[in-house]
Amino acid sequence: MCGEGDIECDAHNECAGNLTCGVDNCGVYHDGSRISAQDDCCTLYNTGNAERCVSDNDCFNDGYTCFTDGVCRAHDGSYCTNNPGKCGEGDGDCDADDECIGDLICGEDNAAEYHPTVSWTAGSTWDACTRLDYGTTTGAKCQQDSDCVSSSHWCFTNGHCLAYTTDSFCSSGECGEGDGDCDAGECAEGWVCGTDNCGSFHPGRDVDGSDCCVQDESASFSESGGAADGDDDSAVADSTEGLYIGGLVVGVLILVGLAVLIVVQVKNSGGRRVAISPVKAEGGDSKLATAI
Repeated sequence: MCGEGDIECDAHNECAGNLTCGVDNCGVYHDGSRISAQDDCCTLYNTGNAERCVSDNDCFNDGYTCFTDGVCRAHDGSYCTNNPGKCGEGDGDCDADDECIGDLICGEDNAAEYHPTVSWTAGSTWDACTRLDYGTTTGAKCQQDSDCVSSSHWCFTNGHCLAYTTDSFCSSGECGEGDGDCDAGECAEGWVCGTDNCGSFHPGRDVDGSDCCVQDESASFSESGGAADGDDDSAVADSTEGLYIGGLVVGVLILVGLAVLIVVQVKNSGGRRVAISPVKAEGGDSKLATAI
């Protein structure tokens, strides 16, 4: 295996460790008195000074870009694909978000934004890892439509400012209240797609008769109906139990009243025996009478 500055390599796998085979770069390591400066030597950073790159201008090889780890690499996409989670902002070519570091996402045709001095990036479909863009004036998640940079965008429930024509978002079934434009079955659980109703959620925006997700009233009615039925059953049970207890209380009060009446009569009789017996009153009804 060749080490850094060793001559002459033809492929990356001929170089040890993280070294790669440079292109016409031996002049970086040797004065050219014994070897040609255009020979290929194993290199670590692919820079013109054998140190980490700071910008694309530091890259020795034409067409290479300076990655965030200070190494100049080709834009063939092999690094991000073979090292998922290692590509930083501006690194690429990436194909998926998981190839980028942390919360970065894989952009789309955005190489020129990060590498304007590299000729091939103009009009390129090369994708670079980039920061998540909420499309807001603050850079944070939106709270309302006025937070959006573009007046044609709405604030969606996920905090992103998006155009209402972003069909792919609602088609994933993630649209919440006020999100659109939706079609049947494209709203999150508990929501349904309304009809020409986005104007009520996004006043002042160009809604163009678009449809937004609203609360599923049928599900809400079903849930409340079920709860009401349960409440009715519970109310009947509570009412029956209340009548039963009320009857007992009345019976006890009657007995207590009779006992008090007897005690009073006894006291009034001076200790003589008191007899309580039913007597026939006028009209034939039986009433309690005391005999002393």
